[in-house]
Amino acid sequence: MTGYQQAKREVERLVAKFESLSEDIIDAMDLRAFGIGPRTWLEQLRYRRRDYVLIALAVLLLIFSVIFSLFGYGQLWVPDWALAWAD
Repeated sequence: MTGYQQAKREVERLVAKFESLSEDIIDAMDLRAFGIGPRTWLEQLRYRRRDYVLIALAVLLLIFSVIFSLFGYGQLWVPDWALAWAD
C-alpha cells in the first residue's frame, strides 16, 4: 500500500467521523429548538392587581402586629406547666 492510499484512507475515515459528529450536533441543536426563538424560558415578572392587594394586606398585617405587640397585646401565651418544665 502506498503512502497516497494510506493518506486517502485516513482522510476518508476522518470525514466519516466528522459527518457522524456533525449529525449529533445538528440533532442536539434541533432538540433544543436552537434558532427558532428566544433561547430562554425566563419571562419578565408582571404584577397583577391581586398581587398588589395581597402585598398591601401582608404589610398591613405586619404593621398591626408590631403596633399590638408594642401595646402588650402580642405576647405569646405559654402554659405554666411548660414554663416549669423548661426550667
